[in-house]
Amino acid sequence: PARSIVMQSRLVWTAAAFAMHQPEGTDEFRDFARHGVDFLRSAMWDKTHGGFHWNLDRDLRADPDARKHTY
Repeated sequence: PARSIVMQSRLVWTAAAFAMHQPEGTDEFRDFARHGVDFLRSAMWDKTHGGFHWNLDRDLRADPDARKHTY
């Protein structure tokens, strides 16, 4: 899949952790983390049924038959 909730979440966490611990990269990595959270909210969130899509294809479409998982 082109986008995975696990990978996207880990990238957000990594950027936020770096921003908290490296003063020289705080602003840049805080922006990366915010961008990642915005992507999770806008693209990965299932606006119809709630919850996050596990995977999206390269065109950011979810498989309509895919199940959601708790991780």
